Amino acid sequence: LLVAVRFWIATAVIVIIMPGQIRKISTKSLCQGLILSVILLGSFIFQTLGLRTTNPSYSAFITALSVLLVPLLGFIFFRDRPRLQTIAGVILATLGLWVLLVNIQQMKAGSGEMLTLVCAFLFALQILFLGHFVTTTDYRQLMLLQMAGTALLCTILTPVLETPFIIWHSSLLVYFFVTGILATAVAFYVQARAQQFTTPNRTALIFSLEPFFAALFAYWILGQ
Repeated sequence: LLVAVRFWIATAVIVIIMPGQIRKISTKSLCQGLILSVILLGSFIFQTLGLRTTNPSYSAFITALSVLLVPLLGFIFFRDRPRLQTIAGVILATLGLWVLLVNIQQMKAGSGEMLTLVCAFLFALQILFLGHFVTTTDYRQLMLLQMAGTALLCTILTPVLETPFIIWHSSLLVYFFVTGILATAVAFYVQARAQQFTTPNRTALIFSLEPFFAALFAYWILGQ
């Protein structure tokens, strides 16, 4: 339910900011947006289900393995050959993530870890496909369709995956603002716009900084 709400909020924000893009949506962009929606929905669902039975830091490491999967899947799907510098950066980023996040004593390969690995695979696909779609389709249309499609599909699946409930309190509005507007509308808008000018491999490398910023904000905001 939280995933559905955050994507509906993001969709509303995008529609308000860019209402003209709705009228310009073509069949091609609609199909591309649907593909991105299914991939993005799957990544969030598998990550959330995996977190039920796996350590959060280990989940973060597995999810961040998308930095390693993007060059590999890019070669498999699109025959994109990464440069030597990119390969070196990917290896260093992966080793750094390992040192930062993984507790050797807690390592295992249970169902939660496998679900999270599927999430990493899907996140890598989202970066790859978005990078190829923005070369022929307006990034604003892809952004809008991706948000709306994920919100709609997640709403349909919510009663299948859980018993929806909301416990209202004042902090909930802050959570929805952070997750719906900052972490979804703003973040995916910037990603879609920026991937016009950079490669999926470099995007994945930048995304590997996410655990670092998570640790920074956890210390700054939560005192962890």
